[in-house]
Amino acid sequence: MVEELEQSVRAYDTVRKQYVDLLRKTLESAKKPSLAFMMLFDDTALQDYNYSGRCNFSGEHKKAMRDYWIFVECINEAWCGKQYTEEYLREHICKAITLVNNRKRGARFRKKQRCSRKLTQNSAE
Repeated sequence: MVEELEQSVRAYDTVRKQYVDLLRKTLESAKKPSLAFMMLFDDTALQDYNYSGRCNFSGEHKKAMRDYWIFVECINEAWCGKQYTEEYLREHICKAITLVNNRKRGARFRKKQRCSRKLTQNSAE
């Protein structure tokens, strides 16, 4: 989804304008850039991305959001101005990615807990 959107935004000016308009409308309802960002992209769409392309936690390489128009140029066009600076928006994108990763770790933890409970129940029987 992300790659296709990026290609379309780069190739077609009308798609870029529609995406920028969607970003503006989403921010109006979400009130915070990080929440608006999470309304537009689900966790699975963002799991292979981070802002710089380097994951300090796991060491794995991810796709650098800073190289994508949909994550930088379009967001800055839609949300920069009186209220938000480019740096502030970058921080909120990073917060959204942190939230995605926290939810992913939490889901893995809960899955492990369920598995260990099942093992404990099965061995008690």
